[in-house]
Amino acid sequence: MIPCVGISPTHVNINVVQLMPVAQFPDPLTNKDCPDGREGVESTLELVMPENMQKIVDLLTELWNTGKPELAMQLYSDQAERTDPNQLDPARGAQQIANYVAQVHTGFPDFKLEIKQRISEGDQIVTEWTCTGTHRGEFQGIPPTGRRVEITGMTLGRIKGSQIVEERVYFDRLAMLQQLGVVSGTEQSEAKTAARY
Repeated sequence: MIPCVGISPTHVNINVVQLMPVAQFPDPLTNKDCPDGREGVESTLELVMPENMQKIVDLLTELWNTGKPELAMQLYSDQAERTDPNQLDPARGAQQIANYVAQVHTGFPDFKLEIKQRISEGDQIVTEWTCTGTHRGEFQGIPPTGRRVEITGMTLGRIKGSQIVEERVYFDRLAMLQQLGVVSGTEQSEAKTAARY
């Protein structure tokens, strides 16, 4: 029993609330131990992404792993806007996005994207991903270093119809540059400190 205290300007009320016992279930994802006697019945709780959203995520994975420009044309609307830490200005439209994917594959011919988690709600998709690649070609003015990078990030996309109309990408670009040997750990720390002010 738990006392609950209510205070007013003139007096204090003390009420007692009795907590009722809650049935305990060994496995929250199954109902085989339910107290209504339905033995042998088991169900698993799953969050299922709608089929159209799942298809978009699968095509995105294929786009980044193959670099095929036709997939970008299929995925993104002509009015799509994509922001990325590697780009000063957003890429607008399917063609600009396809061009950027091509730049990434030129710099990292073995580029690979792996989706770790995916969530959809309404017209939005969120993915957590890891990408890897070996820097064997020029990328954004950086000559090939032969170094391998591994970056983890998240992407938030907005869907209209069957195409992406907005995409925001988040990852630690300074960490990528450090892996490439472009900046040192000290420079990275100083840059992060400066960014706070």
